[in-house]
Amino acid sequence: NSMDEATYVIERHKMSRSQLRSLKRRPHFRDSVIEEAIDIGENYTKESWEDDLADYAPEHGVERYQVLEYWGMCDTSMLEEQEVEIPEELRDFDELQINAWICNGKLLRMVLNPFKPAKIPYNFSGPIFTKFICQIHKVGIYLFLRLIRICIRSSSP
Repeated sequence: NSMDEATYVIERHKMSRSQLRSLKRRPHFRDSVIEEAIDIGENYTKESWEDDLADYAPEHGVERYQVLEYWGMCDTSMLEEQEVEIPEELRDFDELQINAWICNGKLLRMVLNPFKPAKIPYNFSGPIFTKFICQIHKVGIYLFLRLIRICIRSSSP
């Protein structure tokens, strides 16, 4: 098993309201959509597989947001719907590698993978990779792409 065999990665972030708002200062994040996600309210739920050591941090009773970060393939039609600029040399492809972020059913960011050549920017090996693959299926690519489609439909006029 190696990261070269992975077709996607989903990283689950636990963020405070301030951390979520700070994403607006980063490139390609959608400011108004971030505010919409914040207005919906905190939605982070601790999963059974999460590290218990993190619970000892001084944040007891503080609600958090779940933000999903996706690195993987996406249909070019979906990219066009979201007005993602596709370079001329890539327009003939049916799918392209992307990076997308979602919170509370809102699409916070969707951009083409900036790495050349396009690759997933994570490295895993041995038992860590195997454990990660088991954990990643808790969220799953199907659910993530379904969330992206829901976000796109809800943002269309």
